[in-house]
Amino acid sequence: MKFFPFIISFQLQLLIETDTLLRRTCLLSFHAIKAIVPFASLCLLLNFMLLKYNAFAQDSCGIQWQPALQMSPSGQGLLEVPKIATQGDTVHLFFATDSFRIAYRRSVTNGESWDSLRDIISDSLHNLFFTGNIFPTTDGKRLYVFFLNEVGADEQRYIYMTYSDNRGDDWTQPKAINDTTSFIRSVAVLGDSIAIFGLFSGHGYDRTIFSTDEGETWKYGQEAILQGIGVSDASIALTNGWLHIVYHHNFEVEYRRSSDLGNTWNLPMIISDDDNFGSIEAEMVAQPEGNLFVVWRDCKYGCVNGFAGSIVFRKSTDNGNYWKDEIPLTDTAWGVGSQLSIQDFVVAVSWFADHGIVSHIETRLSFSQGENWCPLVDITPPESYDAVVSDIVVNKRSVAVTWEQRDSLNDNFHTEVRSGKLPIISVNEPLSSSPIDVLALPTFPNPFNSTTVIAYKLPSRGNVRVEIINILGQEIITVFEGYQEAGEHQAIWNASEFPSGLYIARIRFEKQSVSQKIILTK
Repeated sequence: MKFFPFIISFQLQLLIETDTLLRRTCLLSFHAIKAIVPFASLCLLLNFMLLKYNAFAQDSCGIQWQPALQMSPSGQGLLEVPKIATQGDTVHLFFATDSFRIAYRRSVTNGESWDSLRDIISDSLHNLFFTGNIFPTTDGKRLYVFFLNEVGADEQRYIYMTYSDNRGDDWTQPKAINDTTSFIRSVAVLGDSIAIFGLFSGHGYDRTIFSTDEGETWKYGQEAILQGIGVSDASIALTNGWLHIVYHHNFEVEYRRSSDLGNTWNLPMIISDDDNFGSIEAEMVAQPEGNLFVVWRDCKYGCVNGFAGSIVFRKSTDNGNYWKDEIPLTDTAWGVGSQLSIQDFVVAVSWFADHGIVSHIETRLSFSQGENWCPLVDITPPESYDAVVSDIVVNKRSVAVTWEQRDSLNDNFHTEVRSGKLPIISVNEPLSSSPIDVLALPTFPNPFNSTTVIAYKLPSRGNVRVEIINILGQEIITVFEGYQEAGEHQAIWNASEFPSGLYIARIRFEKQSVSQKIILTK
């Protein structure tokens, strides 16, 4: 086997240059070329080395990825379809069990460690219907879980709701919120308002059911999204005064909004390029002030067997009146089932990449509300044979991704989670690093479009340096440096050449420093 040293050299080079291609090559050798025992064994050894090397890998955007953790027992005979939500530093994970219950695990350490598994559905309920119909959602204070439950001899499927007001310590007794067979497509909550979009038997085609009193009472929306046509996938989000929806229709992504929680809807707008290439699986999140973020699977940038495609991102900053240009997030046509999350200026997207032989979980993050993006990262552990059905959340300190995984062709799927520490400072975290005599006055304007004034007050004369730091902790520009007298001063930063995002204005005075957060929006 004269080619064997070349293979070793090639594999080692791959180990240095890219772990993703190595994993795929080794999977092929182990699962498809088992006869070549030394080669497969070498790959297993290299995979072990890679796991040790990559367990706490830091990607090019400074995200410190933790090792992936198995969250459910192996051997369940169904897809668990894990869902994830976050409240501050607390991350909540939900998935279906083989007894058709909702299993729950919680982390109060941003996903680094987790409480033991427990069930949040009481024994009095009959049967969780369809594992994909579990929808956790939160407004930051209360954590809701909506799901379908089959009840009665005729096994009617009703929407049930339970919630926790203490971050998952205790849960209310689940209660039905509607009176007809249902199917949930999407859920949104903002303050006291809750909207559920789905299919409700006896009430026509897909529409909303909504509450304005935290789920105490519910009403059906009067207008269906598409008269006479069902909507196979849709996603809703709430902003102040508006309910927004995206869905696919005639091979394009359409957007509509409602000022009355879906009782009536404005006319549709196509937000994917109207080119009939095929745009489906749209997902949307929003911020209360009117920022909308949407991802979907699109064939215009490539498709594989009509199933996997390119993942595309688009956003609006004015409640959907105007949409910025599409941004393809993948340079391949392997993406399926994209999900996204937003926290301040951080947008996180995940999907599973179907390579035909194996599937992997891939992510991309933006620290500028989608204006600029970190490189794509494959976060699948080396031992995975197949990884599918992802969900993602981001908070002020971390990002967490969950998915279903099997470690060989004949294994059942189980739930995995991987979290990453973000390289940014919490918006509410004080930035001063020492007792301060120098005073940072309010920066104005903040947020700002291109130019802002950094104001400060010195207790005495001395050397001053005003610098701007990006989210990675790197100094990107010195705005002022020199000797100044005691009193109030100003430094003007023209940021026209810098991307939108969160920055730190740091004022150094002698051996002291004080910092404040500033937000650039364009």
